[in-house]
Amino acid sequence: MLYLDDIKVEFESQGFKGTHIGIIPDKDKSVLFLESVRSTQTVRYPYCGGSVYIYENGQVKLKDIPIQRGTTHIWIFFIHRYQCNCCHETFTEEIPFKYPGTRITYRAANWIKGFLQQKISIKAIQELTGIHWDTIRKVQREIMDEAIREREKMLREKGYKPRIHAVDEFAIHKGYSYATCVMDLEQGDILWVGKGRAMKDFEKFFEEVPSDSLSAVIAVAMDMNASYNKLVTKHGLYMIGFICSRNLADMFSALFVWMKLEGFNNKIKVAKRIGYGYRDDDFFFTLIRYLSIPSVRYHPAKNRDEPFYLRARRYIVLFCETFITTFTIYVFMDYF
Repeated sequence: MLYLDDIKVEFESQGFKGTHIGIIPDKDKSVLFLESVRSTQTVRYPYCGGSVYIYENGQVKLKDIPIQRGTTHIWIFFIHRYQCNCCHETFTEEIPFKYPGTRITYRAANWIKGFLQQKISIKAIQELTGIHWDTIRKVQREIMDEAIREREKMLREKGYKPRIHAVDEFAIHKGYSYATCVMDLEQGDILWVGKGRAMKDFEKFFEEVPSDSLSAVIAVAMDMNASYNKLVTKHGLYMIGFICSRNLADMFSALFVWMKLEGFNNKIKVAKRIGYGYRDDDFFFTLIRYLSIPSVRYHPAKNRDEPFYLRARRYIVLFCETFITTFTIYVFMDYF
């Protein structure tokens, strides 16, 4: 490759030495060249601990933060592939600047994380950075997994255990594939998402979730899916269906649960819109759980932008619709 200008640089960091920067003006690209300076005397095969020699050389290209908008900045690492003198296995030296599972640097990954934390879409980030959307998705997945782990750790340290669960199904592709969600109605967290809606699919929830976390459950809210009903009863849990009791207090309890489930269904719809086009269900299910975390689902800036009377009207309409439906069922049951 022909470079118009070469800028000599001299620095050394974490086993690599920067040599020079090449610039290609017509392609708006700059390239930083780094060479490995590790000695075979200091490298050992990680499994048997044997001494090594340089088997062959290679190079790895990583995208970094561009010097200015609309340009591309590449780091090219000239690395060694070693062979063990004892077991004759080969391995490639690690690049400490490389973000795991991608072809970008840690600096670029942190740059992307900043955009994601500002709720910028993956498509917009791709246009801003020039980094492939699948790489951005991998960075987003780490953010979501970390947030879910931190949330679970915080609840464990507080000794919190959910008391009221909600179970519902939703369509991934209507008429073709479905999934089942379990939600903590008190905190609003989605605890588990699994593919399918049959009894054998829902059974995985009881297998994957620690039994001690279910010890405090006193009730489960769900629709009248026979598979769910049998399984919940099998595990000794009390079911709240949306057939209201003749007791007025129970009717308002059902009203409260119904309003909670309305928010639950809205979370699923939001996740489906955001996750549309993703290739794997696992990422989609993680996204659903991530969006249910209080620190994620609450957006102070968004709430400030919306006038108070609009928020109040939305809640009043939701309450009235739910109350009318519940009262109608109550009267209907009393009539018969």
